[in-house]
Amino acid sequence: MDSIDYDNRMFKLLNNRSHYQKSNKEEWNTLKEDIRKMLMLAKDDDILCEQEFSFMLNTDPLIPALYGLPKIHKDTRDPPMRPIVSCIGSLTEPLSKYVEVFLQPLVQKQKAYIKDTTSMIKKIEGLSFNPETQVLVTLDIEALYTNIPQDDTIEIMEHILSGDQQDMTDHQAFILECITVILKNNIFIYKDELFRQIKGTSMGATCAPSLACLYVSKFEDKHIYNITAPFYENISEWGRYIDDIFFIWTGDMETLNDFLTWLNCGDVNLKFTSHVSKNCVEFLDIIIKVTGGYLSVELYTKPTDRNSMLHFNSNHPASQKNNIPFGQFLRLRRNCTSMPDYDRHATILKEKFIERGYPKRMVRHAYKRAKYFNRETLFQPRDRTQKNQPIMFVTNFSQVSHQVKNIINRNWHLVADKTATPIPKPMFSFRRNRTIRNSLVHTYRDIPKTVQTTIDGNPLPTGTYPCSGCVNCASIIKGSKITANERSVNIKSFINCRTTNIIYLIQCPCQKSYVGETSREVRLRLNEHRSALRTNKTGAPLTEHWRIAGHTIDDLKWCGLERVIMSKRGGNVNDKRKKREQFFMSTLNSVRSGLNSREDWEKIIR
Repeated sequence: MDSIDYDNRMFKLLNNRSHYQKSNKEEWNTLKEDIRKMLMLAKDDDILCEQEFSFMLNTDPLIPALYGLPKIHKDTRDPPMRPIVSCIGSLTEPLSKYVEVFLQPLVQKQKAYIKDTTSMIKKIEGLSFNPETQVLVTLDIEALYTNIPQDDTIEIMEHILSGDQQDMTDHQAFILECITVILKNNIFIYKDELFRQIKGTSMGATCAPSLACLYVSKFEDKHIYNITAPFYENISEWGRYIDDIFFIWTGDMETLNDFLTWLNCGDVNLKFTSHVSKNCVEFLDIIIKVTGGYLSVELYTKPTDRNSMLHFNSNHPASQKNNIPFGQFLRLRRNCTSMPDYDRHATILKEKFIERGYPKRMVRHAYKRAKYFNRETLFQPRDRTQKNQPIMFVTNFSQVSHQVKNIINRNWHLVADKTATPIPKPMFSFRRNRTIRNSLVHTYRDIPKTVQTTIDGNPLPTGTYPCSGCVNCASIIKGSKITANERSVNIKSFINCRTTNIIYLIQCPCQKSYVGETSREVRLRLNEHRSALRTNKTGAPLTEHWRIAGHTIDDLKWCGLERVIMSKRGGNVNDKRKKREQFFMSTLNSVRSGLNSREDWEKIIR
């Protein structure tokens, strides 16, 4: 799928006026102020503590960005698009996380709730089944997230949150208000345009699955679990994982077709597609099948599945790579009732690992360990509560990570001996470093702006140029390339003394350089540097070196390195500017060989 085809598909989706409408920056700014007022009021009413208020108030939000994922498992030639709104760093992301804490327990109480594959296997494995009178059925709800009506969902949430009470508590009312804001204000950007979702919820919001599940649960209470429903006696073992449903039907096929037709008429917003079989059906990552009059399971992989196992030669911790085969074989053992099914799928899995560079001996050992593992223990819930939480040492993984781990373990007694009670050695956890994919693939890319031109229509030059109106004009280092501390960078911006939001460089006669940043016009910051040098201000940048080296104020030379331009999505401009300052400090080596102090560097990286 090329970029033109992708854009056409996305705009076709956005042209659905029953789901999306155009928005603007004014609506976004209004939403920002409304959320601030709502949170302030909740804090004043003691609904939110100071910590919760600080977490939920995003003062420098990003506008959510829309992107689409093609559903190639449904159609490889003309796949439908799955619209996803990236809400990371947005106004409503903290609200969504806060709401999810209260919604998830409610979801788990619903009658049809299926947590994962493990809970599904525990639910149906070993059930008796009569192929003469029963059939296996799976349902899929089409585009669930984008089709649930917002007003009806809010009404259902009000009913669920209030429970048997007539009136909601202040806390429950605040949760409902947050849900309303999340549903009604999904404003996002695509291709430089703002849109608002007017039906459904954002696939990307933390609480979206819970809202969708609770909406469907209300439908199930009326049509499935209601004893007066016309097909109540025909349905058994109904279970649902978000929008995937499994049940056993007792009755003839004609009555089943009547039920499916009736089900699709129950709610105009919910459309079900079905798969019916007397022998086997696919559900999640298992095949549910009939074996000797009972239900059993085996592994299911989609036809579009590819061998995406982590390559053995990749730069990951050895312990992780060593444990992947055993973990995958254990999953296979859990998902296969019979040993012949396990062996058959294990043969394929072994070939996949060998293709990815894993030693044959390691793969064979993992296969045997899993084969003779007690399968019943794989269904036991893990005890995640620990009385004594260990100290965690978390860092990015690198070639020297094991050396750091050994140094800490070897010298841990220096810490433990200074405490009254023994402190166990810390547990080590390594984060993944930034990958090539992280660098190349982005949720949203700003559309390149038109090149700035002069009055004559010529492109503006790059480098630093005088504004012809201040004392700093005479001390500019001219040119589009600057060399400092024996390193060089190209200047790609047009900068003058009145440019704001820039990274600048100051150079002294002995060719040592200082990198700084400012949100104001750069001339104002330079005037502060000059004033500090003139008065020999203690603790100010540059003053100590200027005094020792005997430089004068006129010796100060400067240039702009980069004008920081914020994305149209917004965000924290101060944070971005400081990151760019850190980049130029590193590139020009201004801490070790220049005039930036170690304290300057540490303030940025904290």
